Amino acid sequence: MICKHCEEESTRNEGVEVIKNESCHDEQYGNGQYTEKRFRLPSWIRSFIPNLFYITEKAWNYYPYTLTEYTCSFLPRFSIIVETKYEDNNGTNDNCHNLSKEEVQSRKLEYLDIAVERVPEHKYKLSEDPCKFKSNKTGRGPLTSNWTQIFKPIMCAYKIVRVRFEVWGMQTRAEDYMQRTIRDILVLAHRQAFTWMDEWYDMSMNEVRRYELVTSDYECLTQMNNSALDRYRVMHRTLQHANENLKSMNEANCNRLQATASVLNEIEDSMSNLESTIMHLDAYSRSLETQLKKYEKRPLTITSTTANSPTAS
Repeated sequence: MICKHCEEESTRNEGVEVIKNESCHDEQYGNGQYTEKRFRLPSWIRSFIPNLFYITEKAWNYYPYTLTEYTCSFLPRFSIIVETKYEDNNGTNDNCHNLSKEEVQSRKLEYLDIAVERVPEHKYKLSEDPCKFKSNKTGRGPLTSNWTQIFKPIMCAYKIVRVRFEVWGMQTRAEDYMQRTIRDILVLAHRQAFTWMDEWYDMSMNEVRRYELVTSDYECLTQMNNSALDRYRVMHRTLQHANENLKSMNEANCNRLQATASVLNEIEDSMSNLESTIMHLDAYSRSLETQLKKYEKRPLTITSTTANSPTAS
């Protein structure tokens, strides 16, 4: 059901990518299953953090004992370690993990009841409400307020959550916030595990492994599709930008053409006026030439007048 939970939490651009899912062995706990997952950061974070930054989950499942570790590629001083032990009781073991006296005194103990705890409104689904769900295959449910005292069989998951965030000035607040966030995640995941029981109750381990494989392949195809969509959007934005630039260039060229046409019209008008002026000057020149020829044909008379001067004696 963890596999389905990851699939439910995965969206088009955010979610979980399965890196490894293979068998493993430990000298103390025996054979188990190792998974490594990569959590893609939400889009609002990726807007200012490069895509190469991500959160990695490494999990070793040696049921009834599991160990899960979370690290962050861009915060080397950040880690979350979750140890889990499953026991067939209703939470009566005060020190399931055999903690030291100092660890017991410093721990913060919380009881999570999937029938009482509430989830955020945007996460709530009627089909995932343990107080309204009834299993068709097992007859279990709906849970009542005192179900931990009357239901048989019953199992309790004992978890130790260790958070490390060694960043000066932010450590205490960040660690408290992450503890609250992890608490909400655990409540939702265990409510889903109960209300989804008809999907996994009669599955064999081989069927579980096939389901994980199909889900992993589906996530891989989804990521490839998302990558193609992202490339398409980049190309679409580039094309839009190019079209806008071309439109601007066309508008600018159109304005230039209009201005050029206006200048050409002015030149054409000036040439027409000049041509008319030249024609008038040519006509006037021919008129002057005609008049000049007339004067050339007339005889030229020159009259000379001499004045008589007294002669000196």
